Amino acid sequence: MTGSGNFSFPLSGFLYKLADSVHGIQAGVSNREWVILPYLIFELICPVSLLVQSVYLLFNWNLSCNAWKAGIGFVALFCFLGPSVWAGQYAYARMMLPLTVSFNLMIARQKQSPAFWIWFGAGNAGMAEMCLETLYRFFILP
Repeated sequence: MTGSGNFSFPLSGFLYKLADSVHGIQAGVSNREWVILPYLIFELICPVSLLVQSVYLLFNWNLSCNAWKAGIGFVALFCFLGPSVWAGQYAYARMMLPLTVSFNLMIARQKQSPAFWIWFGAGNAGMAEMCLETLYRFFILP
């Protein structure tokens, strides 16, 4: 059901990624691999953040908003991504970058809403590891 490449049945690649991430965390804990445990946790959080972004765009239809128009097609793509794309956070985070940009542009317009920080945190929590790793590689590593 997960297909053999870049595309699969709707949400089967996503569900496979969630199951694989949970198994990775369990294996990391049982093998006491504490150093890679944060990475494994973000491998679970990042797909969930992309799901939050997709849900937000689906339930906040705005045909007059260019950010919504740019991102809604990536919601459909998110549903059909296969296991080859879900293999690593660099692949699926890069593939879904237009979705993330659209989500953040749309959510910025609702900054006065009481639910803003909940949506903003849930939608961007998974990208934090990528940002921290990029900053680490840029400033710390030669």
